[in-house]
Amino acid sequence: MKRSPELEAMAAADNSDVSNQNAKRNQTAGMAALLIFGVIAAYMVLATSGETPRDNPQSDEEFQTTTFRPPNFVRDGEQEPVQEEQPIVQLPPPPPPPPPPQTDTTTFNVPPPPEVVQPPEAAPVEEVFPERFKSRLITLDQNRGGNPNDSLTGNGGTPLTVAGEDRNSQYLSSASAIGDRSAKARQIKRIDAMIPEGTLIPGILETAIVSDLPGQIRAITSQDVYSFDGRRVLIPTGTRLIGEYQSEVTRGQKRIFVVWTRLIRDDGVSVRLNSMGADSLGRSGLTGHVDNKFRERFGASILLSIVGGGASYLTGYGSDSTAGSNNDDAQRASELARETIAQTFSDMANTVLSENLRIPPTISVAQGERIFIFVRQDLDFSEMYDDPVTEAMKEIKRERAGK
Repeated sequence: MKRSPELEAMAAADNSDVSNQNAKRNQTAGMAALLIFGVIAAYMVLATSGETPRDNPQSDEEFQTTTFRPPNFVRDGEQEPVQEEQPIVQLPPPPPPPPPPQTDTTTFNVPPPPEVVQPPEAAPVEEVFPERFKSRLITLDQNRGGNPNDSLTGNGGTPLTVAGEDRNSQYLSSASAIGDRSAKARQIKRIDAMIPEGTLIPGILETAIVSDLPGQIRAITSQDVYSFDGRRVLIPTGTRLIGEYQSEVTRGQKRIFVVWTRLIRDDGVSVRLNSMGADSLGRSGLTGHVDNKFRERFGASILLSIVGGGASYLTGYGSDSTAGSNNDDAQRASELARETIAQTFSDMANTVLSENLRIPPTISVAQGERIFIFVRQDLDFSEMYDDPVTEAMKEIKRERAGK
């Protein structure tokens, strides 16, 4: 039986409503699944952070120095060779002097003319003091001093030829312009009460270090430190050390700079150190755990990228259902919306990433780490101890008094 056109139109309208309802249900389910996936990915990114291994000094690496004595090249029993006597050359006697000239008595000596009396000289007129010498201005002769351009000239005064204008070329020019330098040797009188420059003082760190902010630290010595000649202990074990550390850390830096300022013994003796902290091999700085802040630097940008990509996908989801229709304006509007959302989230991610890249790493040194202090100046304890001769005399008098 053939239907009428009105019944067929009504049946087609019912079928289109059912298909539209199915498409809306599918779109809602896809949006919910994508949001759940984005939340799970963000949690995994924020929950993980990388750790880098420690760069601790090896316990078996120690700084050792030896004293070298030059060999004695003088051999006992060796006699110097006897030089043969050379024959003496006899010179002939000098010739006799010539006879004095004979004076001629026949010549007539004419008397000198009378002296002419000169008129008296007039008294000198005293000059008036020039006004230019009364000026308060001071004039300096720069020709007598050093030439300001001598830093770029050699010892002979000729300018040095520099190939480039970079820092290395300038350093070469300034180093070549320095003349010969010399240092005068002096005798250290009290080597029994002196710790020389370059000595390594071992110690144990009592306070922890975090490079986020500058601060002070404290440590104690772990070994006795003897004088230069090894006669007495000048820094006993357990001596307190006071220092400061620097908080300016750049990307890629693995050591923190430490300066030890003061030393305090148990008997109240205090010495200014002003020396650098080092490891067992004398390398400057202390090593520890380095936190590169990976989560803080890249976590926010990764999250924004994921959210932006999901929003762009959800905006364009279901656009194929309108295929075959003549609604081109709606399709262009949806494409423009997807591009705008993607560009906005991309700009936000780039801005956050550029700001977070400036976050410096954090270096942490745990309590109880082994440290060394590289002494940069001679430590003199001569006022606390008598010289060896005086100590020996006191010991002899003490022994005689005991008998």
